[in-house]
Amino acid sequence: MTSDVETIQTLRAENARLQQRITELEQQAGPTPAPTPATDLLPILHGVIAQIPATLVVQDLQGHTLLTNRHAVAQYAAPTAVNGSRDREHFPAEVQAIWHTAAQQVSTTGQPVELEATVGDGSEARNFRVFGFPLYDASETLIATGGLVTEITRQRQTEEQLRLGQFCLDHCGDSVYWVDPAGHHRYVNDTACQRLGYSHAELLTKRVVDIDLEMTEETWEVAWKATRKYGALTFESLHSSKAEHLLPVEIAANYLEFDEKAFLCIFARDISGRKQMADELRTFQALVENAPDAIAVTDMDGEVTYANPAYHALYGYGDATIGMHLGATVAPEAESCASEGMQTVRKTGIWYGESINQRHDGSHFPVQSSMFALWDERGATQAIAVIHRDMTTVKQSEDARAELQQQIIDAQQAALRELSTPLIPITDRIVMMPLIGVVDSQRVQQVLEALLEGVARYQARILILDITGMQMIDTQVAGAIIRVAHAVRLLGAQVLLTGIGPEIAQTIVHLGIDLSGIDTRGSLQAGIAHALNAK
Repeated sequence: MTSDVETIQTLRAENARLQQRITELEQQAGPTPAPTPATDLLPILHGVIAQIPATLVVQDLQGHTLLTNRHAVAQYAAPTAVNGSRDREHFPAEVQAIWHTAAQQVSTTGQPVELEATVGDGSEARNFRVFGFPLYDASETLIATGGLVTEITRQRQTEEQLRLGQFCLDHCGDSVYWVDPAGHHRYVNDTACQRLGYSHAELLTKRVVDIDLEMTEETWEVAWKATRKYGALTFESLHSSKAEHLLPVEIAANYLEFDEKAFLCIFARDISGRKQMADELRTFQALVENAPDAIAVTDMDGEVTYANPAYHALYGYGDATIGMHLGATVAPEAESCASEGMQTVRKTGIWYGESINQRHDGSHFPVQSSMFALWDERGATQAIAVIHRDMTTVKQSEDARAELQQQIIDAQQAALRELSTPLIPITDRIVMMPLIGVVDSQRVQQVLEALLEGVARYQARILILDITGMQMIDTQVAGAIIRVAHAVRLLGAQVLLTGIGPEIAQTIVHLGIDLSGIDTRGSLQAGIAHALNAK
């Protein structure tokens, strides 16, 4: 107790001494200026709080709301219902959850915190940013937590749209360039870099005239002015890659002003494939236009929509060809074939065949016809292509070739007949014919004709018919020999049969063949000797 009293007395004495020192200093400094009337800052503070464009919440450590601003009140509840209540009673669950997280971190660390959170899913999602801060009393004791809760859903949506737009530009199928009036690239997308083989940094150092082979300083100035005047400009050009590969492109330039600066937003589309298709189309068109065959295209009803020069020349209808029905060129006797061909094309997509067609002058001629369907991008049949080949010359050539072939066959058969039935003169009165192999009815007739013609030509008196080369004889052959003998006798000659071996002799006896009117010898040598000695 004594020590406390002494301490209080000591403090009082020190305080009196300090007051005396203050008085002395004020006297030395001169008269004190009149104090400025105090300004009431409380209304100003309330006004500032009310205008904050965010939800301001101040709560004690038990979670009771001590202070809110007009923004929070307008959003959630009346001021009389909010102040002094717990936030869970009036504030939405998403705001409560975010605020509790921030308040807990502030209470734990005693330091300000800032965090973001997303509430909800999909199209219902909302984004919030919370800035929490501690509030202390004069003794530096934490007595409350404050925070600003700002909904940033719109901001995040805008940022997402910007990121999406940037992503789309970077990955656009066309090359995209932002170009200033001097022709410098201010932005290039990934596609432009990939197609030209440059990095972003390299391509941004290039100007339009560095990569566009058809652009000069003069033409760039003209293009800039024209695009600024009309707003947009489209043309074809040629770009050069880092490796000096040429890339045909279609340029779509658009004049834009952004942040008080002018740019051209250029889309460069790779048209290599289109150029190649155009070249191929020109090639096919030249082939069709100069083809010797008649080529036409009809709609699904058979009306001609295109005909090449050869088609016009073949049928002779002139300008009337376009729009006429394909059946008008078919001869009446081939109408059923043509109708069947059209039905087959509509069903299966292709048909080949032959037909008889007619020209404008009424003349008929044979054609070889090919028809096939033409499809659109969806695979639906949209037209029918027709190819007609005039077969007149081919048919004439085939007929001539067939006639020539028949003549050759006839000549060959005559030669074979001569070879298979050789008539050999031995003397001016003796002729001989060997029979070798199989003798059928056709060959019997050939033998008969050759013998009679030979006997008459040589005026022979003896005909030696040698059958040494025959391995067998039947009634047909025997009958043929007998007929030959009778015919030869009518011409005044005699038949001498030679070369009858044991097997043939046995067969003749077994079959009962009567050769009594024919002189025979066992061998050709004996027969010739007999003929030479005969008177």
